[in-house]
Amino acid sequence: MKKCLVVMTILALVAVLAVGCTGTTSPMPTPTSPTSAPAPTLPAGMGTLEVRVTDAPPEYGTIEEIWITVVNSEEEGIAVHKAVAEQEQLGEGDQNQVQNQVQQGEGEWITIPITEDNNPFELLELKEEGVDALLGWGAVPAGKYTQIRMTIEKVEIYFEGEDEPVEAKLPSGKL
Repeated sequence: MKKCLVVMTILALVAVLAVGCTGTTSPMPTPTSPTSAPAPTLPAGMGTLEVRVTDAPPEYGTIEEIWITVVNSEEEGIAVHKAVAEQEQLGEGDQNQVQNQVQQGEGEWITIPITEDNNPFELLELKEEGVDALLGWGAVPAGKYTQIRMTIEKVEIYFEGEDEPVEAKLPSGKL
């Protein structure tokens, strides 16, 4: 009798787990946001890469706004580095080898189109609201991506009591 009770309990648990792990027939709600990228239908082997910006800049009491403008062209702007097939097989401990291959020009840089809605973007507004903004998105081949670069056109800082911004200097112009 005790053995039968144990077997029945196990079967009941298995049944509950099986029902809980099956797909649902009702549609799942999808979050909607005005800053979300459209969900395109992509061919096999492709995926969508979104570049979003958010930050917690340093607390400077006299800064009111920080506006960042990213270059928007086919040659510059936002680019991601797709690893070559050998790099995709490497583990986390092989980062020096990956860096050497990237410096030798192996792999491929893919430019991500920038959305005009959030370029330029105000960095402190993102911090205060605790949100992120979609800066760009694009369809990219599936694989391992090792770097992302953003070419900055300008950074303008507005200080309290000043009408005109001060342009910050980025030595390389890239982040």
